[in-house]
Amino acid sequence: MTWFQNKNYPKWLFVAYIVFLAITAINPLHPSDFILEQVMTAIFTIVILGTYKKFPLSHVSYTLIFIYVFFIYYKTFFDYNRSKKCYSVI
Repeated sequence: MTWFQNKNYPKWLFVAYIVFLAITAINPLHPSDFILEQVMTAIFTIVILGTYKKFPLSHVSYTLIFIYVFFIYYKTFFDYNRSKKCYSVI
């Protein structure tokens, strides 16, 4: 059995989610924007956790949700406009 097929996979993603939240909550560039954008993510996470046993999603779905949330944290921790310039090719 691979790590992706493990029944605890969503729980490990949740642990990684909490770690990323803790890391990005340390001194963000725009604290008010950080809080505003994290409120909806927190509500969505509570809904996912509340429906985990009754309506389980596939591991692919949990992975895609995790990647989406990771990019939200990245965007709010770093200024999106400044980080976009790092990847522009001139």
